Amino acid sequence: APLAVVSGIDESVDAVYTLGQQLLVAASNDLYTMVAEPNIAIENAVSIAEEGGSVEVQITVNPPVPYEVSVTANTFTPTDNSISNLAGPGSDFTVVSNRRIAIPANASQTTTSVAIINDNSLEPTEQFQLVLSSPDGARIVSDTATISITDPIDQPVQAGSLSVDDQTVTESQGTVNVRVVTGGVSEVDINFDFVVTANTASAADFTPTSGSGVIQAGSGSATFPVTILADEEVEGVEIINVSVTPTSGVTDLSTVTGTITIIDDDQSTTPTTPTTPASSSGGGGLFGPLGIVFFVLVSLVRRKRVTA
Repeated sequence: APLAVVSGIDESVDAVYTLGQQLLVAASNDLYTMVAEPNIAIENAVSIAEEGGSVEVQITVNPPVPYEVSVTANTFTPTDNSISNLAGPGSDFTVVSNRRIAIPANASQTTTSVAIINDNSLEPTEQFQLVLSSPDGARIVSDTATISITDPIDQPVQAGSLSVDDQTVTESQGTVNVRVVTGGVSEVDINFDFVVTANTASAADFTPTSGSGVIQAGSGSATFPVTILADEEVEGVEIINVSVTPTSGVTDLSTVTGTITIIDDDQSTTPTTPTTPASSSGGGGLFGPLGIVFFVLVSLVRRKRVTA
């Protein structure tokens, strides 16, 4: 391994000796102890609330050595898209420039701080980096810490989940608007994908479709259309499946489902034979007009016979 001297040897080296894991160097009648060069590393990821004031970042030395080592630190905002939401230097955190950090002799670690700037803006989690360079008495094996600034107080409220309202339509309706509903009002847009497929219905009954939609921030729902196809066949109830998958804006990104029920409004054309009720007028039936006349005549004839 590379070697570092406890104190600089300006004299010419006369001899090198080994003593266990140490090297002893003789130079101009003085004896110097040589040790293996230690590794210096900064922790990879740190998170701090915007209201936290400052973030402490840990720097370690391994193994500890009997002399002071040092390193330079700078804040950094990468431009290679490795971080999606960059924190602003001077607006979200205080810039660190060429800060020299010393790790005392025999110490295994130290910390350095970066001040976080609190504001009243509605922001997502933002990130920046603290990068080490220019080591003295050690070699850097991990040089970058990514610091995340969370904003729990100013964080926009998100809805918990989505649901799909079931729909019932007649076949002749033509179009049905499927309603996607939030589980509470969201302060951010909610994006979702949808797919409409057959269940007991067939492609002759509706137009299968898919796409994406958005529920605007502050709104509780959004709709998308599904085309219902009419025919002249007499059919039973038919079912269409609706699946909706949120992609952002809700805490639960699970797929939710609903149905569209199609009621057939075609009338049967099968002819029917009408039934003729018993006549209550005209000449038919015992108690029609002719029957009454006959009854009266018979009564008169019988009365004459009795009189005679």
